[in-house]
Amino acid sequence: MAWIKPIPVVEKVMKPFWEGLKNHRFLLMKCNECGAWYWPATYCRNHRNKPFFGSLSWTDASGQGKIISFNVTPGKNHFFQRHAGCHAAGFQG
Repeated sequence: MAWIKPIPVVEKVMKPFWEGLKNHRFLLMKCNECGAWYWPATYCRNHRNKPFFGSLSWTDASGQGKIISFNVTPGKNHFFQRHAGCHAAGFQG
């Protein structure tokens, strides 16, 4: 069956994340200097960064995190009639 739902506009910096999902991998950005994890793509908050995300690498998540919060926003979109709106979650560890 063809995919008929909207496809996100993929910015260059987020392309590895979406390519990872296509390959059943969940990638997060990890700082090469201090090991801090980030999503979405951002700069490390712990020190000065190299330009163009040079201090960060896309890395497979372990799958061992803990959900610390979540939100379901009801919405009406004919593409997602069988789904319960927009989902977001916050993770730790």
